Amino acid sequence: VAILLWLWVGGVHTEDAKTGLYTKAPSPLDTGETYDAPLPFRYKEEPKGTLFQGGFQNGIPVFGKLYSFLRGEDIRTPENSVPAANVKFGSRSTGGTSAENEFVTIELSPRAESPLRLTGWKLKSAVTGQEATIGKAVYLPFSNDVNAGQDLDLQPGEKAIVVTGRSPVGYSFRLNQCTGYFEQFQDFSPSLPRECPAVSEEPQPAAPNRLNDQCLDYLQTVPRCSAHLQSFPIGTSGECANFIAEKASYSYCTKTHKNEAGFYKPEWRVFLGRSEVLWKARREVIELIDPAGVIRDSISY
Repeated sequence: VAILLWLWVGGVHTEDAKTGLYTKAPSPLDTGETYDAPLPFRYKEEPKGTLFQGGFQNGIPVFGKLYSFLRGEDIRTPENSVPAANVKFGSRSTGGTSAENEFVTIELSPRAESPLRLTGWKLKSAVTGQEATIGKAVYLPFSNDVNAGQDLDLQPGEKAIVVTGRSPVGYSFRLNQCTGYFEQFQDFSPSLPRECPAVSEEPQPAAPNRLNDQCLDYLQTVPRCSAHLQSFPIGTSGECANFIAEKASYSYCTKTHKNEAGFYKPEWRVFLGRSEVLWKARREVIELIDPAGVIRDSISY
């Protein structure tokens, strides 16, 4: 125990050990070196980064990891430290003929204590050897703008639907209250939920420019998550038409509601960008592999 404590605080690298038992006079009178110190206590310069050269500070992380290892804890890097039971495959649609309709679902348990960085994980066929790596995704897409991806951090309780094909909008993204507008002009598989705030629930102009009864009745018929493209009924006022044209859009929806509680959904749509299917129709084994090469889950069918 005494030896371990001595090593912990620096061992032969402490200032006391450097001085030895006798010290010659400093320059210019002499060399200033130590002499006649017992061999085990003589200071020797070693490469930087050795275990005890920094004394206590360098010893803490090393012995800390050793202590965690002896307790059976996971000492890998944070992005790979999610226990195997907390990340798994969910539903799937595989073995078809269209890459856009082929997908698997990856879920992170609500009991997980930390997010999971899914970027860099792989999906691989244990039968054919085909594989694909999960890339980056857009946290909040903006219309008519360049949407740069970032590392996809799956939060506890969230899932990612990983589609083999290309993204209809050109990128992977997280679902929110407004992404149902994407479904109006694009074809997603599975379909995006159309749960946007209703246009009839948006703030209306104050009096005296308040919308008339005919407009208010018509607002009840405007579908959610749909830009208004059809003609308006005869007699519709200009104020009513302008109100609908402004409010029924993805850009207005995100600008108005992005800071509200519940705006973001616990689901990501991830696209691997392939033109052909990856998985066999039968006798297939799909493996979910983390960046360290560890198989976290598999599907057999």
